[in-house]
Formats: sequence, structure tokens, C-alpha cells
Amino acid sequence: PTNGFVTLGGYDLSKQRDKARTVVGYCPQFDSLHDLLTVEEQLELYARLKGIPSKHVKDAVDQKIQEVGLTEYRTKLTRGLSGGNKRKLSTAIALMGSPRIIFLDEPSTGVDPSSRRKMWDVIASVCASKESCVVLTTHSMEECEALCTRVGILVDGMLKCLGSVEHLKQKFGRGYIVEVKLREPSSPTVARLQLEVYRVLGTNSARISSDHVMSLCSSLGVPSRAQEIMNGEGNGAMLHSYLETSGVIPIDVFCSWWHSESMGATLRQFFQTRFAGSQLIEHQGDHFRFQVPKQSLRPFAIFGLLEENKEQLQVSEYGVSETSLEHIFNTMAAQQGEERLMGSGRYEGGW
Repeated sequence: PTNGFVTLGGYDLSKQRDKARTVVGYCPQFDSLHDLLTVEEQLELYARLKGIPSKHVKDAVDQKIQEVGLTEYRTKLTRGLSGGNKRKLSTAIALMGSPRIIFLDEPSTGVDPSSRRKMWDVIASVCASKESCVVLTTHSMEECEALCTRVGILVDGMLKCLGSVEHLKQKFGRGYIVEVKLREPSSPTVARLQLEVYRVLGTNSARISSDHVMSLCSSLGVPSRAQEIMNGEGNGAMLHSYLETSGVIPIDVFCSWWHSESMGATLRQFFQTRFAGSQLIEHQGDHFRFQVPKQSLRPFAIFGLLEENKEQLQVSEYGVSETSLEHIFNTMAAQQGEERLMGSGRYEGGW
């Protein structure tokens, strides 16, 4: 900026920087701790620096050690702590003295899941007290949803959006995410398909050579799958690996794969027909993830249609959820990357 002013806790940063520091607690992204002090000594030092009366210092230190789960490490030198425990200590220092404004930069990085939840509880209680404002930076969208009342997404240093989690989902979410898992093909189904393969090949060999892949796929009605197998494209990569290593594909493996692909094609056709505008956004084996526009159907209707057709589609599990905050973030980041490439004249994406 070329002009303007910034206030922090009511203090003008250009004129009252020292006073502004008295109302701020800060946890840096990279720990800045005194290696030769113990956890207890470190917290006592910052308690005194923040002006906590001497008679209350011990209680304040004990409280913070207990809150962040460092009780068993209180007499251990800081340099001997794990990365996760150093993050806990840095967070405890930032929270010491209940400053009016607390900046936490990636506070839970390297912290184990159980301790992370405990840390979130501590931060949430600070926010709920209304005594402090917490500004949190994180790459964890789960952390955002657990702690933040307002979320801003930064991409390449630019603020792309700002609002509550629900507001961002409503404004930038592209609908519902439907996850489907298909059943494993039954033995009788695979056996029938094997008989058909034997008939087409005119042999009882239990293996399929690369010479027979094209004719077999054509005889079974989907010649395009031969190209997937031969080129290692999409789900055909698995069968392609058999050809590369041994030169043949076991018939039972081929039949299981073929049946799964057929059921997947049926499922994709079902979504295209019943959920207008839906898109397949991820497919791995028997797991499928679709994006369904909000204008298409409400969640209860999606559940109803899937339940009605569960047997026909051979679905074993399914779930419906809103577009996640992480998906919104990744979409914005991807768009920014495309814009940068377009600006440099190297964009090769679709239009």
C-alpha cells in the first residue's frame, strides 16, 4: 500500500507499535524457543514478560501446561522436545496472559491427532470467552471448520473470499458429493463371463495374450476397452501391467475387471440420466465420486433414488455430502494456477 494506516487493538502501528505489542500473542510458523530453558521456565519467562503478577505466575504456567498436554515434559529442556510438543509450547506462549489479539500460524502442524483435538478445544474455549480475537492461518480445512467463525482463502497472496464456512459453501460449492462403492462381482457372475471368454478365444487356456485383447474386447461389445488395456489408460493400467511383466493376463483377473468396468459404466449412465449435470470427479477401482448440482435434486431425493436402484446397480455403500471447504480451496488454487499460465502464454488447458 502507498497510503493509509493500520490499528491493532486500537493502537496506530506507525506511532504506537510498542503499545500494540502488549495486546498481541503470537505463535510463529517456525518455533522460536530458548533451547536451554525447560518448558516450565519458558512459560514462566513469557508470563513475566506479559506482566502477569508474580503471585499468579505459577498458576498461569500450570494452567497452560495442563491445557496443551505438556505435563510430563514440564522439566524437560525445549531442545529435547519433539516437533509436535514444540508446537504445543509455542501455542501456550501465544495464549499466555489472554492477550486481546492472538495470531496462530499453523499451530497444529506436526501434532498427533489426539493432541490436535485437545489443542482445538483450548483455542475454541479462548474464542468462546470473547476476551480474545484469534487469527489463525492453516492449510487444514478440517481445522478451519472446527475453529473458525469466518474464513478467508488466500491464493498467491490474494484474498479470494471471506465469510462463514456455510456462506462459502453456499456461494462457491458446486453441489453435492455422492460417493458410491460397488459390490465385488459374485463368483457365478465371473464364472459365466469366463465361459464366454473361453468360447470367444476358442481355447481353455487360463491366460489372455496381447494378440487376443482387441478381438476379445470387440466380441464382448466394448472395443474401446482394448485401447485402455494396451495403452495403460485409466483403469486399464492394471491389466496393462500384467502384459508388461508376463505378456499375458490371467482370465479370472480379466473377467473381474471387465465386470467391474461394466457395472461402473452402468452407474455412470444412471447418474447422467437421473442427475442432470452430474460429473464423475474420481474413480478408483470400485469407488466412485460424483458431483451433483444443487439444482438437480435435494439430498433426500438423491438418497431415495440410490436406495431404489441399489440392487440393480450392485451398490454396497453410498453417501451424500455437501462440497467440502477443502474442495473449494483446491478449486480456487487450481483456477489461480491456470490464470498464471495463461498470463505467461503457456496455458494448455481446455476452453
